Amino acid sequence: MWLFPYEKFTIVSDLKPDEIVRRLQSAIYIPNGNLYKKEYSVYSTKYFVGYVYEDGFEVKPDINYRNSFLPEINGIIKICNSGSRINIKMKITTAIIVFLCLWQAFALFAVIALTVKNISSGKFDPMTFAPCCLMLFGYLLALFGFKYESRSSKNILLNLFEGQIED
Repeated sequence: MWLFPYEKFTIVSDLKPDEIVRRLQSAIYIPNGNLYKKEYSVYSTKYFVGYVYEDGFEVKPDINYRNSFLPEINGIIKICNSGSRINIKMKITTAIIVFLCLWQAFALFAVIALTVKNISSGKFDPMTFAPCCLMLFGYLLALFGFKYESRSSKNILLNLFEGQIED
C-alpha cells in the first residue's frame, strides 16, 4: 500500500476448488442489479454481497452501516497439489480513489499557494501547514476505514476456506 489502501495475499486451503465455490455461494448474497445499491434485507445472514464464478469471485462485505472505504474483494481460485490456492486482492472503489485524488489535489494546491504567498511576503505563516493536516486526515481516514473492514473480511475468508495465508 503506497498511495491508496489495498491488500494482496494468497490463502492456501486443503479444500478442493468446487468446495471453495460452494462455501462462497453459501456466504454471498447475489444482488439482482447494481452491487453498490443496497436492495436487500438490512438483516442479511450473508457475509458478502457479490458474484461467484467457477474460478473466482467479486464481492464486498455486507455491513449494516455506512463505510465508503469498504474493500472490493477479487479472488482467483486455482488448483494446487493438496487443495486450492486463492489469490485475493482487496482495494477501495474507483469512485473513492477519484474523490481522494481530488481531496489531496485541493490540499496540495492550498499548500503551494500558501508557500508562494509566504515566500513573496517574506514572512512565515504557520497556517501554511493546515492543508498538510487536511491531506494527512484524508489519507488516515481512508486507511483506517479500509483496514477495519479488510481485516474482518480476511478473517472471514480464512475461516470459510479453512485455510492459512501463504508467506
